[in-house]
Amino acid sequence: LQMITGRYNTMQSTMLKVEEPLMQAMLLQIDKVLEQGLRHLTWRSHAINDFIREAMVLVKEAGDTLSTLKVNMTAAEDILRGWSEFPLLRRKLSKTYSPGEFQEEHEAQLKIRYADMADGGRELHKLLMASNRELRISKGAPMWRAYVEYVNDVVIDGLSRAVATSLRSLCEQVDPSEVSRAELPPLLELQLELAAPDIAFSPDLGYAGGPNSVANRVQ
Repeated sequence: LQMITGRYNTMQSTMLKVEEPLMQAMLLQIDKVLEQGLRHLTWRSHAINDFIREAMVLVKEAGDTLSTLKVNMTAAEDILRGWSEFPLLRRKLSKTYSPGEFQEEHEAQLKIRYADMADGGRELHKLLMASNRELRISKGAPMWRAYVEYVNDVVIDGLSRAVATSLRSLCEQVDPSEVSRAELPPLLELQLELAAPDIAFSPDLGYAGGPNSVANRVQ
């Protein structure tokens, strides 16, 4: 009975509000069995062993289901945490790039990161479907749709943290005080050329300079 009580109380204390409707049918079944035992059974009742066995099975099943939901959610959060571990824009800290070199290396890095995030997205979907199978609930049920919305919010938060990580890194790359503090070399190398009677950067800095301009290469 202590095992039943302990596991039941653990479920109640760790269950999220969005998980409660998903677990409601199981919990009602447990409560029904427990109420019958409390009202009609004593330690001398012949059915006491059957009651304990039935209650234990129901509590274990519900506990395992809730545990699966939480394990899958933790795995999803680990995937999302990995997306924000490193910024999308990465550079060799000891190197100054030509705009062409920077674009080539950055595009190669993005290809790898985007592929990794696509794989992560597919894994997130698998985890969500695994939770649905564990619950044996219709995908159209309001309680399941509410849970999907909750997961969507978690994913959006993870993507937001990934964007914030990249923006913070980019700011550090162009912030003069941070560049000076970390003694970083310039990110890009440009040439200032005399094109009489004017002086111009090569490649051009602005968007009007065409596809090889710095703005178009690094946008």
